[in-house]
Amino acid sequence: PDMPINVKVNHGEQNTVKVSWESTDPGAELYRVFWKAVDGKESNIVDTKEESIVLTNLKRDTKYIVRVKAANSNLTSKLTEGLTFLIPDKPMEKISPVTSKAEITIPVVLASLSVFCLIVVALVIRKKKIVFIKMRDKVDTTVGFENPSFHSKDEDGRIHIRHLAVGSQRLESS
Repeated sequence: PDMPINVKVNHGEQNTVKVSWESTDPGAELYRVFWKAVDGKESNIVDTKEESIVLTNLKRDTKYIVRVKAANSNLTSKLTEGLTFLIPDKPMEKISPVTSKAEITIPVVLASLSVFCLIVVALVIRKKKIVFIKMRDKVDTTVGFENPSFHSKDEDGRIHIRHLAVGSQRLESS
């Protein structure tokens, strides 16, 4: 299988980290994680089927290195490059994740855009009503070219066009 990519280390509770990675090979059945203190001789190895693992009981004020490789029943990948991380001497303060601000900001922005769009739509509709009213006032009701009920033929074949008087409903023939 191909070597895992995007290996990351996220600090957790005291003396723990979560190591995660991405698989580029669907044939990977197992991952082997190696870690040790940079100045130490003893390596630790753990196997997992997941794409992450939590390392616990790490020593404070110690720098570690971690590597990952993928395996299946036939082969193993190359090891990833070593990723170093430090367990601080003092426990890390809880910091809100960056996404928490985005989780609040996105709905506020979407709500603002929705209100803005509603206002624009209302103005367009209002403007169209004004245009329709003006068009109705300018419509010429004296000629009915496309409406056959406004014209008729007499026995001699002459066409008579009916006219509507503007402002009244009186019908005339010519």
